[in-house]
Amino acid sequence: MVEDNVMTIYRSSALAFLVSLGSISCGSTVVIMDNETDDALAVPPPGLLNIVPDEPTPTICDAADWAPDDLALAITDKATLRLVRADGSHFTVDVGGADLPEEAHSRVSLNNRGDGFLAALNGYTLGNKNFKQFGRLTEFDRGGAILRTMAFEGYELQLHAQGADGSTIAHRYHPATFSDYVLISPTLDAMQPLPADFVPGSGPNASGSIRGIMRIDEENVPGWLDVATDVFSAISVAKVAHWSRAHRDGFVSLVDGHGGALLVRDLPQGTTSFALPAKLGDAASLQLRFAHGAPGLFVEQTADGSLWLIDPDSGTVRPVPAVLARDQTPLSTCMNPGPSFDSSQGFLIATRDAAKATIQRYDLENATWTPLGQPVTKVQSFAARERGGTYLLSASNEASFCPELSWEPPSAPVLSGETLQLVRQEDSVHRVLPLRLYTPAQLSRDGMCFAYPDDDGGIVVLDVLSGQSTRLALNGWFSWL
Repeated sequence: MVEDNVMTIYRSSALAFLVSLGSISCGSTVVIMDNETDDALAVPPPGLLNIVPDEPTPTICDAADWAPDDLALAITDKATLRLVRADGSHFTVDVGGADLPEEAHSRVSLNNRGDGFLAALNGYTLGNKNFKQFGRLTEFDRGGAILRTMAFEGYELQLHAQGADGSTIAHRYHPATFSDYVLISPTLDAMQPLPADFVPGSGPNASGSIRGIMRIDEENVPGWLDVATDVFSAISVAKVAHWSRAHRDGFVSLVDGHGGALLVRDLPQGTTSFALPAKLGDAASLQLRFAHGAPGLFVEQTADGSLWLIDPDSGTVRPVPAVLARDQTPLSTCMNPGPSFDSSQGFLIATRDAAKATIQRYDLENATWTPLGQPVTKVQSFAARERGGTYLLSASNEASFCPELSWEPPSAPVLSGETLQLVRQEDSVHRVLPLRLYTPAQLSRDGMCFAYPDDDGGIVVLDVLSGQSTRLALNGWFSWL
């Protein structure tokens, strides 16, 4: 916390703390606080100050490629932001400012931003006559030092997308008066309202255009908004497309061509189109589908539900097999998210036979199927998420409006009911986690570390490779940096 040229840093009594050279300035006073005893030691730095541990300090997750003083986790609790380094030491920043009312209800959200991150504080006070909304944006570098701030009041600000120039798209909201989108300058010193009928889907690109949807004559029209002129340019096939979806930095659409459907790709720099195979039918018989991490996009034939993967750069069309074997079918889509892709372009889908469900991975290049983790029985849904080659498999038996799935007794032991599995195939890692399905757990970006809250108000960091865990006696909402 930096106030009046004083930086306050908290450390665990068992761990030394390293201050990076970029975190403090000449003439600052550094106050080191012990978390357990609240003892303080003020150190006036002669020029730039390094505080070096007496001996090398282990990190909270050795599998990650971190230096001990790298920021690893951010934890938010009301108006407080606590930044945790890889060695477990941490320091606290009050992002609300000194003028935050004592009775205020507040929360902090984070967005990564280039070489740093943004913290958005939104707060309010209750009462018919005293209701007030206010907040503050704070930009940090990767060392946790504050670069700049911007205060606002009279509305809530939700951060959405980052622009190529470092600007930020945000949703501005007041429950009684207005709701709109604004563009915040890279230096946090200006806020430009966007047209009321425009919903942005990205930040400004290098040429200063925002991809989004404009409401025109009671229709939603895809296109780009020029930030400098507020002029909106619709995609080339806006009036004839059967389907249009945002994809990467542009839009893709299905339109009717001669003898079949055309895939049209609109980008700020121009338009390209490809004829789809005639056996797929016309555009009206197809739907555009997307999957997280996909190397392209899906076209689904509505008649039989078959999926085709299309590369929008080359126009290459490949079928995606939906049935793996005679006794395997896709798990019911009523409660399942459908197909997805991992970061190495493997196709993931949940399948089942009469007794059990399995997450299968299909390698597009080698045309081979591989099961992930252990099969599960007595479930209604089964899904996979992946980061950096590590998969989190979540099975649920929660009741819903969907028809209940029936299961025969398995012929061999399998998992049953609600389960969470952590799988990393390349390192032969498989762990069944002792967690509830909806525990707010997170994988780090590289997939090497897994964090979750425990029942005693702390945060547990699990090393995916070794299985060793480190408990942080800290509470609040957390996210990896």
